[in-house]
Amino acid sequence: MRATHVGAVASSFGRAFVPASSALAGSIYGCPACGAARRSEHDARPAVDLSPSGLAFRCHHCAVTGDALDYASWALADRAFAALDPARRREVCTFCTRLLGPAPPGQRTRSPRPRAAPAREAPHEHEGSGGAVRMSAALAALWAACGRVDTDDEVASFLQAVELPETEPGERLAIVPGAVADLDLARALPRGALPVAAAHVLADAGLSSAHRLVVPQYDARGRLRALLAHRVREHASAHERLIGSRTATSWLLADGLARHLLTRGARPAWWPLDGALRILVCDGTLAFLALASGPSRAARWSEADETAPGVLALDPSAWTQALTDRLPDGCTLVLASPALTREKMARAIKPTLRARYVDGRLRIEHPPA
Repeated sequence: MRATHVGAVASSFGRAFVPASSALAGSIYGCPACGAARRSEHDARPAVDLSPSGLAFRCHHCAVTGDALDYASWALADRAFAALDPARRREVCTFCTRLLGPAPPGQRTRSPRPRAAPAREAPHEHEGSGGAVRMSAALAALWAACGRVDTDDEVASFLQAVELPETEPGERLAIVPGAVADLDLARALPRGALPVAAAHVLADAGLSSAHRLVVPQYDARGRLRALLAHRVREHASAHERLIGSRTATSWLLADGLARHLLTRGARPAWWPLDGALRILVCDGTLAFLALASGPSRAARWSEADETAPGVLALDPSAWTQALTDRLPDGCTLVLASPALTREKMARAIKPTLRARYVDGRLRIEHPPA
């Protein structure tokens, strides 16, 4: 966690992260300790600068320094990570893990070894190629430049006005913009200048001015593969546009718990041993945001339900054997789509479960009609 890019953490708290082309990795308008946005009354530059690696920060206003874990600690508990008591440290670590995704298997939370930011963990398309690395960096820069959905009036209003079809008779889903932002499920594409590294990603995406709701897409191992831009106006000609990929057939949407399962292929260490591990499976970006930001996910992490189910969203045809293989024994897949899509999803999933379904290690649950 200490080897996570500070810009990714700052963006999660709604701070404006500005990638740079100089020796520094970028700057942040907002110190988590003193709250200053700029260096001084006479210096309009961002208050916080990042180290060349992006793994450390320094505030020019109050001189506070630290890494990604310290930035989160100041933002959540108003002090450095080292100054927290054990209970608060666990709370901060849990917050960061569920927000940014887990560290790779075998790596300790406080390991000093550098690790790439979550958005850079998976090269796009052709593994190992130079173009793939540049594409991954461009996606990471674009994602970091996006802001919180609950502070963008246009995007927040759209999310609050979404009317989704009933999943059950009399039960209609609703999206909670504040929870979407706190869980970092989606971000708002900013207007105006964007990082140079992201310019060529947007060039061929076919975006209109209405495509401002940005949601990350992952592969079966929880690695970022593309960004999906959704329209926020009714008159827009298309609902969604894919950013940074030629195909969306094998990519999926996943919340923090679902990403943990895909990344590690095991139950989280913090999950209760007797707790039911349930994964809601749906189809569609807006249904995903509604399920993942539901009432069980409170806006404040201290009030959140730690055993709330994870959420996956994908087209039924995109379910693969590789995806099933990443799910640990004891999972229950709850098909939360409307009836017609639910039947298609069940037909796609069941053949991949094989013996694990027969002996009860993996289950499929159909909500009552």
